[in-house]
Amino acid sequence: RTSMRRFPLMGLGATYKCGPTEIYSNFQQAYRAVTFNDLRVNTPALKVDSNLSDSKGYTLDLGYRGMIMNVWNFDVSAFYMLYGNKIGIVNAKDANGANIQLRTNVSDARHYGLELFNEVELNRLFKWIQNGEHKFFWFSSASYLNATYVHSDSTRNSSGGNESFEGKRVEYTPEWTLRTGLTYQFKRSFSLTYNFSHVS
Repeated sequence: RTSMRRFPLMGLGATYKCGPTEIYSNFQQAYRAVTFNDLRVNTPALKVDSNLSDSKGYTLDLGYRGMIMNVWNFDVSAFYMLYGNKIGIVNAKDANGANIQLRTNVSDARHYGLELFNEVELNRLFKWIQNGEHKFFWFSSASYLNATYVHSDSTRNSSGGNESFEGKRVEYTPEWTLRTGLTYQFKRSFSLTYNFSHVS
């Protein structure tokens, strides 16, 4: 199977300065071609939809970021992503009525959420640890993600897929991701970071 694809992918970004902070927004089209691994079959029970097609979508984000008094660096943003024609595997029946697994375009996937990041240079905040050679930073981040399948139905593929993904959560998409930690830096030539993460 050989396919030739030529088309533009559009993107647009804008920022608005507000003193030491700024408001920003970005829009970008996305594209994922069908790959060799999508077409490869490694078990007799797995079939590939003859009409398997490329995935397309777009991302949009809006955020507010900046540096306050050279001490606090922050970034807060909201995002939305649509992943069209996501490729996956469904249970189906072949021409003889036998049960098979079918790799096909299962559904569109909608992702939206919030991301927060902040970093504080502790040397500038506390006089007792002010030192030109040694610097200490505390950082934390949090993200919320809602990722679900939309625009799905059991007749989406051409070979009789019998599962609907409508309203189901997209796999490998944690709802909450939390991180925090400390960084020690010496003369900009050496750094050591302790990090704690929680995913749910």
